[in-house]
Amino acid sequence: MTPHDLTEDEEQKFSNKLEFFLRSTGRLFPITPAQVEAFEEYIANHPDPAPLPDFKYSAEEILKRGYIEYSPKTPQPKIEYPGNISDMKMAARNSKGLSPEILRRMQEDQDGKGVKSEE
Repeated sequence: MTPHDLTEDEEQKFSNKLEFFLRSTGRLFPITPAQVEAFEEYIANHPDPAPLPDFKYSAEEILKRGYIEYSPKTPQPKIEYPGNISDMKMAARNSKGLSPEILRRMQEDQDGKGVKSEE
């Protein structure tokens, strides 16, 4: 079953179960007594949590550093290619264009009208 096959009620039930799972396993902060109880039971049965990655900076170092103003990166300019984009699919021929005959053959091959060789 894909998510698109769910009714609104089924989707809501699924969302509730997913949220409960995330909160009861500590992936989200538990907020109800049932979630806290499930989390405590989960921790008791899984005493070795996944190791945390090594952080470059400690929380104290980040707080000492203070606020750093966000400056977004400048976007890269969009490259405009001359001609039709389908020209990009063609094989490079030492930066030369393709002859009209070759272009016609290629179009016929793509349309399925190309001449089949008999071998």
